[in-house]
Amino acid sequence: MAVAPETSALEITPSLDEVRALVPEYNTVPLRQSFIDDCETPVSAFLKLRGEGEAGYGGGPQGDLYVVIHVQEHEMFVRQDNDVIIEAPISFPQAAVGTEIEVPTLDGKVKLKIPAATQSGKILRLKGKGIVDLHGYGRGDQLIKIVVETPRSLTPRQRELLEEFAKLDGKAVNHPLSKGFVDKLKEMFG
Repeated sequence: MAVAPETSALEITPSLDEVRALVPEYNTVPLRQSFIDDCETPVSAFLKLRGEGEAGYGGGPQGDLYVVIHVQEHEMFVRQDNDVIIEAPISFPQAAVGTEIEVPTLDGKVKLKIPAATQSGKILRLKGKGIVDLHGYGRGDQLIKIVVETPRSLTPRQRELLEEFAKLDGKAVNHPLSKGFVDKLKEMFG
C-alpha cells in the first residue's frame, strides 16, 4: 500500500466515536463476514474498500479506504478454524478418580465430566460449542485440553499419603505411560 507523501501512517486504536468523527457520513462501513472469519489470532490484515475514501482531486472519483484489522488474542480461548480450544487444570486426585468441573464456553459455563484415569494432555470435546460456520453449516466444537497439576507444596499428611501411595505394589497401581516407557527401554537394550 502506497502512502501519499503529504500523509503519514500512524498506528492507532481509535474508538468507534473517533472513527465516526473522522468519517462523519458513515455510521458503519459494512465488512464481509468472510474476511473477518478468515482472520485468526494474532493477525494484522488490511481491508481495501474501493470508493469509500476521501473525495478525489479536482472532482475526481473518491479514493479507497484502507481498514487495518487487528484480532486481539483472548486470554483463555484460542481459535482453530471453527473450533475453540482452552486448557483446564485439574488435580492429580481428580484425574485419577474422575470428577466433574465447570468450564467456560462462548455461551457461558457448562459442566464437563472428567473420566477416571484421565492423563494430562487428553483433549475432551464439547460438540457445537465453537464458532458458527460462515456458510451456515453448523458450528465448531470446543476442545478442552486437560492439564494435570502437581502441587507445589504439601502438608505433612498429604506427603505421608502420597509416599504411602508410591510404595504400593505395582499390581495395585496402574501407570500406563511408565509401563510403555519401560517396555520401550527393554526393547532397545533387551
